[in-house]
Amino acid sequence: MADSVGNWDNLDKRMLEKINTTVVVEDGGNTFHMRDCSLMVGRTVHEYPVSSLVPKGWVPCRTCEALTRLLQFVSIDYDYESLIRGDS
Repeated sequence: MADSVGNWDNLDKRMLEKINTTVVVEDGGNTFHMRDCSLMVGRTVHEYPVSSLVPKGWVPCRTCEALTRLLQFVSIDYDYESLIRGDS
């Protein structure tokens, strides 16, 4: 989709799987959005934790910069080495 991230890396995906921040989705889509995304204005949306959507193949919206904004929630103290290795 034109408004979603086409090629994002596995480290980004694993980090988002650790975040329980709520994002919004639209029926029939495969892109998740921040609540204030301009593409979702006036549409019927559903809220889910981003951690539940990423493993199912959902991708972040480019318009609302969902990936960049959500990664701000990842603690700077996080053990990135274990994340890269795939440890829980």
